[in-house]
Amino acid sequence: MEKQIETLQLTGEKKGAFIEISDKYYEKIKTVQESEGSRMSKFKALKAIQDGKNEELKLLLTEEEFGAFKELQKENRSMLKERYQQKSKS
Repeated sequence: MEKQIETLQLTGEKKGAFIEISDKYYEKIKTVQESEGSRMSKFKALKAIQDGKNEELKLLLTEEEFGAFKELQKENRSMLKERYQQKSKS
């Protein structure tokens, strides 16, 4: 989250609101990850949570900031995908 805040150059109230939203959705994500269920059902639940977070952040951030945030999400997804593929190979 610190990388996101730094990249987006958030300060003051915006930074506080960003942290609050992120924390709220982190708890939801953690609950889904620890739950029972198929990978697909977890994936769908996580996607819905991410969409909700994005909607809230879209209201908070400027168009430029939100675009930068979406790029950070893509980078994170790419890194996770690589880690998963590495894990699958071993």
